Amino acid sequence: MTITSRKATHYALAAGLVALAWIIRLPIAEYLQDWVPHSPFFPAVAFAAVYGGLDVGIFAAILASLSMPWWPNLPNLPANEGLGPVDITLFVVINILILALCEGMTRARRTAERLAEERRLHLETERQLRAQAEQANLLKDEFLASVSHELRSPLQPILGWSELLLQQADSEETKAGLSTIVRSAEMQSHLIEDLLDMSRVVTGHMRLESKPVELADVVHEAVETVSIAARAKNIHIESHIAVDGVAIVADHARLVQVVWNLLSNAVKFTPSGGHIDVSVKQNHDLAEIVVTDTGQGIAPDFQPLVFDRFQKGEQTGKRKGGLGLGLAIVKNIVELHGGTVTVSSPGEGLGTTFTVRLPIQRPAQPQDARELARATA
Repeated sequence: MTITSRKATHYALAAGLVALAWIIRLPIAEYLQDWVPHSPFFPAVAFAAVYGGLDVGIFAAILASLSMPWWPNLPNLPANEGLGPVDITLFVVINILILALCEGMTRARRTAERLAEERRLHLETERQLRAQAEQANLLKDEFLASVSHELRSPLQPILGWSELLLQQADSEETKAGLSTIVRSAEMQSHLIEDLLDMSRVVTGHMRLESKPVELADVVHEAVETVSIAARAKNIHIESHIAVDGVAIVADHARLVQVVWNLLSNAVKFTPSGGHIDVSVKQNHDLAEIVVTDTGQGIAPDFQPLVFDRFQKGEQTGKRKGGLGLGLAIVKNIVELHGGTVTVSSPGEGLGTTFTVRLPIQRPAQPQDARELARATA
C-alpha cells in the first residue's frame, strides 16, 4: 500500500469514526445533559489522532465541529437550546486538548520505539564486536603458542652447543663471547617459556602434579636461582621460614616458578644495594609467602593492573626487558592451587610487597585448569 492510499484510508476511517459517534449518540442522548452530548465525539477524535496522526485527528475534529449546528435538528433528540458559541468553543478547546495529548503520546511511543530499536542494534553490535574480539584473542593465543613452539625448537641446540663450547674455550675473548650467547639464549628461553605457560593457562592445558611440598624447600630453591643476579647488583636476599616448617599439597615446580618470578621481579626493580625479604609462615589454614623489596615501588593507579597480561610497570622510563607476563603467570598458577596473590606498595620509590596465600589442605585438581581457562578467556 502506497503512502497516499494509506493516508486516504486514515481520512476515511476518521469520517467513519465521526459517523459512528453520531450513531452511538442516538440511543444515549436522553441520558446526556448540557454539553455532555458532545462526549461521543471525543473518543472518535482521539482514536483518529492515535491511529492516523495529528492531521487525521484534526480532520475528525473539524468534521465533528462542522456538524454541531445540525445536532438539535436530528429526530428523537432533545433540543439543545443551550448549544451556542460558548458550547462550540468549549467543544473545540476540548478537542484541541485531546489532539495535543494524543500527539504527545504518539511522539512518546515513537521515541520509545526508536530508543528500543537503537538499543537492540547497539546490543547486537556489541555482541558481534565481543564475538570478534574473543575470536581474535583466541587466534592470537594460538598464534603465540605456535610461534613459541617453533622458536623453542632451534633455541635448545643453540643453548646446548654454546654451553659445550664455553666449557672447551681456551681464550678469554672466546669465553666472553660464548657467555654472552648463553645469557642471551637463556633470556630468550625464559621469554618463550612465559609465552607457552600463558598459552597453557588460557587454553586450559596447564596441569599440576600435586604432592606434599615443603615451602621452605621451594623458597630456598627459588632464592638460589636468583642469587647470582642479586649478587651482581649487590642486593641482599634474606629468608624467614617458620621454625616448624609449612607443608602443603601442591606442584613443587610451579611453586618454585611463582617464587622465582616474584624474586626476579624484585631484583629487576630494586636498585643496587637494596634489600629483599622472603618469609614463609602459617596463618590458620593458609600458608603465606611474602616477598618484600626496597625497590622503586608501584604507583597506586597501576597496582590494579599489575597482574594483567603484557603489563609492565616501568615508571622510571627505563626499559627492563621481558614481556610483562611474569606476574600474570604467578596469579594464574596461584589460583590453580586455590590460592590468592596480592600486591601492596606505599608508592613509587617506597618498595613493594607481594603476598601469596595458599590453602594447606586442599590438593590441586586437574579440572581447575579448565575452569580457570574459561574464567580468563
